[in-house]
Amino acid sequence: MILEATPNDGSFLDVGCATGHLMESIEQWAAQREISIAAYGLEIDPDLAAEARRRLPVFADRIFIGNVSEWSPPRRFTYVRTGLEYVPAGEGAWLLRRLLAEFIEPGGRVIVGPLNEETVDSVRQAFRDAAPSETVIVSRPDRNGKTRYIVWSMSGR
Repeated sequence: MILEATPNDGSFLDVGCATGHLMESIEQWAAQREISIAAYGLEIDPDLAAEARRRLPVFADRIFIGNVSEWSPPRRFTYVRTGLEYVPAGEGAWLLRRLLAEFIEPGGRVIVGPLNEETVDSVRQAFRDAAPSETVIVSRPDRNGKTRYIVWSMSGR
């Protein structure tokens, strides 16, 4: 589903990248669709970031350590995937505004998810509170038949 939100070549930042699985996968999935994605990661836990660098040495210089609430990106990205669990309850709109203003290239997208049915409405509301641009919601059943969602919004610049 995340690939639906990344239809064009560009850069992709995975906030909370852990050991880099999504970074590795998004590049492979995109290549299968003849899209070129350069994946980056941001991880708050230095040990997880070190494991990601060890596991994926080709990505080592693209894995950053920091807290998304305070970190200053060294560049802007075409796509940023995050979760709202990285900020206290009620601050999701603040995080989305920050990502749209400071992390995203003009015309880029902030992507939240995958989500479950219990959280998709709160994420939709956070996007409404954060940005006047259109919000897109995509849903698909997972392997177990549960519906999963991703939500994204584009930078207005």
